[in-house]
Amino acid sequence: MVKKPKAGARPSHTGKGAIRTGANADGNLHKRPVWKLDLFDIDGPWGRLLLDEESLWQEIFPKLQNYESMTWGQIDVDRKKNHSVSVEKCSPKAQKRLRELRLEYDQLFRFGLSGLRRLWGIRDRDVFHVLWWDPKHEVYPSTLKHT
Repeated sequence: MVKKPKAGARPSHTGKGAIRTGANADGNLHKRPVWKLDLFDIDGPWGRLLLDEESLWQEIFPKLQNYESMTWGQIDVDRKKNHSVSVEKCSPKAQKRLRELRLEYDQLFRFGLSGLRRLWGIRDRDVFHVLWWDPKHEVYPSTLKHT
């Protein structure tokens, strides 16, 4: 008998509806990332319907392909580009969209791809659940120092 994966499965939950975020992330630093598209927002402000083919095939795909050759420990070294962000520090628009999607997470993880472009998602152990394509750095806008 062949087991089939459950359609629409979500990252693992802990008691009372709380969703485990970054569960045992330190124990997974030696593992390579796994990509899942199960949470990829469809039509939100950073949804996949807004993702153009050039960005997908010439920027996102090659970067993720490169990250597949690395471990999470190697990815985590570049904290300026790739790191977790507390949801409460994200823009009000991002927090609102998470509520609309009924996704209750403490943290999001971002990959800084180039310039302002970010790929946002949920990191659960060695799995990165892609959530948003943010080409204009709107999910977690930062201000430059001394400006």
